[in-house]
Amino acid sequence: MPQGVSACCVSFTGILSPVRSVLLLMLSVAGCARGGASAHGSSVDVPGVEGAGATGTRGPRARTCAVREPKAVATSLGSFVHVAELQSRSFHQAVRPDKQNVLVHLGKEGMLVETPLPARASEVARESATRLRFLADDKPPLWFTVDLSEPDAPAVGAVTPAPSLAHRGTLKAFASDGERALLGRYQVDYDAKPTRYFGETALYSVPDGKRTSPALAVTAWSAACRAKRCVAAASGEGLSVPVELHGVQDSGGQRLATLENPSGWFVSLVLGEHFVVAHPGANGLSLVAVDLATWAVTHKKVALRVGWMQAGELSGRSGLWLGPDQANLAFLPISAGLEVGEPESLPRSSYSQQLFAPLADGLLRVEQTIGHGMIHSPTDLGIRRYFRVWSFEGRAGLLRPSARGWRAEPTLELPHDGDEGRHSNGPSARPLVRPGWAAVVVDDSPGGKSEVLLVGRPCE
Repeated sequence: MPQGVSACCVSFTGILSPVRSVLLLMLSVAGCARGGASAHGSSVDVPGVEGAGATGTRGPRARTCAVREPKAVATSLGSFVHVAELQSRSFHQAVRPDKQNVLVHLGKEGMLVETPLPARASEVARESATRLRFLADDKPPLWFTVDLSEPDAPAVGAVTPAPSLAHRGTLKAFASDGERALLGRYQVDYDAKPTRYFGETALYSVPDGKRTSPALAVTAWSAACRAKRCVAAASGEGLSVPVELHGVQDSGGQRLATLENPSGWFVSLVLGEHFVVAHPGANGLSLVAVDLATWAVTHKKVALRVGWMQAGELSGRSGLWLGPDQANLAFLPISAGLEVGEPESLPRSSYSQQLFAPLADGLLRVEQTIGHGMIHSPTDLGIRRYFRVWSFEGRAGLLRPSARGWRAEPTLELPHDGDEGRHSNGPSARPLVRPGWAAVVVDDSPGGKSEVLLVGRPCE
């Protein structure tokens, strides 16, 4: 086994994937796997909240008031996967009953709005403040863009086949600046003695997908790109956790920094023009920032010991959600200059998983505990038949800032709260927001129907 192969990851995806969410403002507290493979980190650009005056869309602050006694509305969509928090809105991929893939967001009246997509993306990269690149790692691979300059009218670009992107390895990192895309792959050769664990990372031109750099013998686990140059958290042969930061350009790559006490547990995010990696160090939290233009490296130590962390945004500020465990979380603001603020604690949760989506005047919090297991039928002539079982508990509500810290408003039971079943994975919940509106979709596909519960709406 490679070193670190059993280490827990910090990837949004717990709820997710196979898509690595571009903006992890919807935060998974319990997930450590993506698409059945180890996902050791996620690279995110964190925009400002509308009206906050930081980055992203500026506009009037839309106050959100809780909806009392809402009724869940059934939807025919299923297989929801979070894509991005952009322009103060949540975007997800979903699938219609006729197998048409769609991009979903909340409309102006708090209802789901669908935009047809040409394919189901396995990875999504943020190319600019308003444009996403979707990569369908099919045979052959293809990619396309979605422009969200008008967030209520997503513009889907032309599909470009990219056969040069085909590779036997598992895709672990995908980043793009609209001119170059970085792809990091991980492979396992079980026929080798001993088993060989290795990877390959390279740059490709956009949009034709031709390789422009040498193939580097490292696995990139997360990355960010600017002006045809990229920075990646990577590892060499025999390792399944990132131990170094590498710069990659058309002429080749170079090692920029080595992570202290690498454990496989890390978070990466983009703050301004810096690619930042946060990971537990020997004496607390270690931050390593690389300037995306100059590749200059900055190190910083924070005297905090954490048992869990994730990149995120709160009240227009970027930073980390972290805590000793998944029930006790605080937000640690971090500026583009690596200035660290005081942690801000959130009300404790009694559930195993929390997800957040930002509002101009607070947060939408979804809490859920999802149980999965296997049972078997009575043995008949020496044969047992195994099948899946599940359980689900979930609530949602608004969190508000106050003089005494963050406080929780009364929560609502989610559809299927307290339910149990078998022969499927059961339901899971995901938050969706837009200015003034907050909702939760409980995805019970393919075992049953999905439902949408409106939690907040613009105050009158």
